[in-house]
Amino acid sequence: MAKALLHHPKQSNKIVLQQMPLMTDNVDLVGKDSWTLLQLLNADHGFLKAGLMSWQQNSGCITAHNFVKNLNVASDASEHALP
Repeated sequence: MAKALLHHPKQSNKIVLQQMPLMTDNVDLVGKDSWTLLQLLNADHGFLKAGLMSWQQNSGCITAHNFVKNLNVASDASEHALP
């Protein structure tokens, strides 16, 4: 996934939400807007070029991980295709 993110140049802070297919792999979610989270968190993205095993010690990775881990998620009818 990191390799896919590094393939895309950094974009502006403009956020555009999209509908995703029900069966989506994580790597399919990486695109040109994937830099937004790291930019908004002012997280150092250098860990993306480092080996996966070193990510646990990288402050940018820790910042992003803790933010995502603590997000509150709302489950609504549109998620479950309910009328």
